[in-house]
Amino acid sequence: MYENDSARKGQSCLSSAEKRAYAAEVAMRQGMRTHFMLWDIKKFFDSVFIPKLLDEARALNFPEGPMALSLVVHQSPRRLCMKKRSGIRMTGFGCSILAGCKRSMDFARLYLLRMVQKMSTLYKEYPLYI
Repeated sequence: MYENDSARKGQSCLSSAEKRAYAAEVAMRQGMRTHFMLWDIKKFFDSVFIPKLLDEARALNFPEGPMALSLVVHQSPRRLCMKKRSGIRMTGFGCSILAGCKRSMDFARLYLLRMVQKMSTLYKEYPLYI
């Protein structure tokens, strides 16, 4: 995991991409194979099935308090506002988490961690990292 994967003021995902590219180059020079799997995060955040996220959180002993408080924010009704106008109330975000929330990257890692671990077990010659 790279420290710049989460959105923070003054940091860029470019630093993480550069570190990954460097690590891949070193691995290749050592005779290893490298692969990158890239995910469209915007679409990913809109495809997180909340009951599965909760199952993963329980399985990995994610603290219930922070999880509950964060999900209140992620699942709360919203209104789009522009200038002094407000749209209709929107509800029902069962397959979506907020891309801008600080907890979203934690949720994404929770959602994927056991899958990546299983793939690492099945393909030991190709270690995977999340």
